[in-house]
Parts: sequence; C-alpha cells; structure tokens
Amino acid sequence: INAEYMGARYVRITLLEPSGVLLGAFDESLSAYTSRTFAALGVEVRSEAVVEVTETEIVLQDGTEISYGLTVWGTGVVPGRLIGSLPARRSERSQRVLV
Repeated sequence: INAEYMGARYVRITLLEPSGVLLGAFDESLSAYTSRTFAALGVEVRSEAVVEVTETEIVLQDGTEISYGLTVWGTGVVPGRLIGSLPARRSERSQRVLV
C-alpha cells in the first residue's frame, strides 16, 4: 500500500479498537503484523472505548475528543446468544468455542 497514494499527507486515519488487540480472533503474528503495518502507514490505533459520537467529534472513555469529517463504523462478529450461552471451552483471545 502506498501511503501517499492513500492521501496520508492530507488525511488522518484513526482506528478505534477498544479491546486493544487488532484482529484478535486470528493468530497473534497476524495481529502484530497488522499493528506494524498500520504504524508504518501512519494509522493511529487507539484502545479506548467510544462513549459518544456527535456530528463533528468522537469522544473516548478517557475524555479524548477526536474531530472528524468522515467516520466509517464497523463492528466485529460475535456469536449469537444461544452459542454464547453454551458451557463450552473457549479460546482465551477470541472466546471462540474450541472443537
């Protein structure tokens, strides 16, 4: 990825991941690689939870206010309530059911 092509000179990209772990459902080496790649591209990764979103700012749990022009909001995938309630062994990192 060419950071200049992405407009990195003109755009600030902040990724908010409250768990503090990028791609937590995957192998730790992929998470570490992703963190290094984002850092090299100038992507700021924050681990605080979002408490409020206004028309112009995102407010984090620690009180930080991040001004924005465009927000892309994505959510992770979690198991449904039935699967989540089963008494099964789970992986420590992703809480996936171990089979």
